[in-house]
Amino acid sequence: VMIHKSIKIQVKGSDERTHLDTYILGDYLDEAPNARKPLVLICPGGAYRMTSNREAEPVALQFNNIGYHAAILRYSCAPAAYPRALLEAAAAFQLLKDNCTAWNIRQDRIFLMGCSAGGHLAASLGINWNQPIITQYIQRTDLRPFAQILCYPVITAGAYAHEESIQNLLQEHAEDEQLRNHVSLELQVHKDVP
Repeated sequence: VMIHKSIKIQVKGSDERTHLDTYILGDYLDEAPNARKPLVLICPGGAYRMTSNREAEPVALQFNNIGYHAAILRYSCAPAAYPRALLEAAAAFQLLKDNCTAWNIRQDRIFLMGCSAGGHLAASLGINWNQPIITQYIQRTDLRPFAQILCYPVITAGAYAHEESIQNLLQEHAEDEQLRNHVSLELQVHKDVP
């Protein structure tokens, strides 16, 4: 039986509607009982203004169709400002790690996927999973995703930025050059990025 739950994900200042929808596959007759499967954590796009429905459940169901568990993070958007959504993504990733045994998730095969602004969020977690911006709030040290699937992501806050996304992400700090450089992910890649 599929585990389809809506689980609140809350960090300080989260939108009360922030949650994780799980699409955890049950056993199939042609598989070993309780076989562990990879999981894809999906961050829908929406310019940090909203989370798109078309980049959510239809994507999760496609991953289910090929034998992957899936989960969709409905993260806080404007007026919530950076790093709120990033901390929610880390909390969701931690929740998935904490439930690997109960939900038959392959702990070493949790992917991050995001489209557009959700691609920025996924890449932000892929870059910052072991950085103080997350580690000061999240207890786990094993939040490194196996891989990232970035679909037409917002990556830069520089000259070629999707300005609506960056404005929504940074709110009143959108003109802060140091912060814009911090969320320009092409400038933040390091050896531990999956």
